[in-house]
Amino acid sequence: MNPALFDGTTADDEYYLPTQLDPAVYEARIKTHRAEYINERDFATIRSWGLNSVRIPVPYFIFGDRAPFIGCIDELDKAFNWAEKYGLTILIDLHTAPMSQNGFDNGGISGVCKWAQLPDEVEFVLSVLERLAKRYGHRQALMGIEIINEPNTTTSWPMMNVTERYKAVDPELAEGTGPIGFDWLKNFYIAAYHRLRDADKGALPADKAVVFHDGFDIEQWKDFMRGPDGKLAPEFKNVVLDTHQYLMTAETMGCPQTAEGYDDFVRNTYAPMIAEMSEYFPVIVGEWCLFNSVGCGVDTHGGQSVLNGEEGAQVETLTAEQKRSL
Repeated sequence: MNPALFDGTTADDEYYLPTQLDPAVYEARIKTHRAEYINERDFATIRSWGLNSVRIPVPYFIFGDRAPFIGCIDELDKAFNWAEKYGLTILIDLHTAPMSQNGFDNGGISGVCKWAQLPDEVEFVLSVLERLAKRYGHRQALMGIEIINEPNTTTSWPMMNVTERYKAVDPELAEGTGPIGFDWLKNFYIAAYHRLRDADKGALPADKAVVFHDGFDIEQWKDFMRGPDGKLAPEFKNVVLDTHQYLMTAETMGCPQTAEGYDDFVRNTYAPMIAEMSEYFPVIVGEWCLFNSVGCGVDTHGGQSVLNGEEGAQVETLTAEQKRSL
């Protein structure tokens, strides 16, 4: 989100940034970025726009127990204080996992997706969720906790083309990289739910939501957490489904690259998806973006740019005035 953080390095993600900077420089950069990038004024602005909640992505090393990464629990504490001051709620989103749950640059390490294959790291993520629940479960501002952001599943893996789109710096480290199966993911979500709610572990109150991401296939979840009668099983309370809707992803799903095509796709594909799944779970769109090839003036092939390997994307075919008219 802030390329300047990576100036003077070849790092594309947080995993490699500390390997290319002196420890003192790395710490100074990270702390300056966190102090300046989001501040109290942003919360006041959000409130002034009539919004009522913020989704805050946090890394698996938030508690500062995974060297060389620097924890950021103090920043989340500040965010809760600001949210409560301005009458906002917070959805804590665990955005990364060790060895990544998706292989994206925003998943912590590009081109590597092995977390679900590493039992110790799966357990570590569960422990992070528990600690977040204990620390914030009874805060007025807490809306809920999202178990893990954007796991790259067997549905999304071919579309995301991780191994080509996000080249691994260390091919040996990336060996074994692959998608997450839905059976595994469903079992993990159930385990995470119980760990969050367990009085001896997370103790997340029932009025705080447990949120799970759809793994880029929203229809996979119709039978999830259901009892024999087809209704949500009684042991599961206040569970919310998160789906992410990007026009660049719509393009990979066959959406025509025209203003009319985007409008039609949102109205007749994305909206019906949410309407249908709302019969099973409350649904939120935790991420969405209008970024698209028409607006760029060049086919981005699903949102790629010169920042992640799309050569020639800097040559645009539309003027700034033409973009505005669209």
